[in-house]
Amino acid sequence: AHLPIYAANFARAVEEINKTAGQNYEVRTLKDALETLVQNGKLKKQSSPLGDIYLEPVP
Repeated sequence: AHLPIYAANFARAVEEINKTAGQNYEVRTLKDALETLVQNGKLKKQSSPLGDIYLEPVP
């Protein structure tokens, strides 16, 4: 429910996810997790002038 996640907003996204999911991600570990989801086809990564954007894949 936190998508899209913008690379520019990783710090805020990490705070929100940790608060709602009871996880303890850091920016680096969140980025690694997102990249894994992209590789598994669960997320789509789109480049933008402000950095990567992680989106739900369109079925």
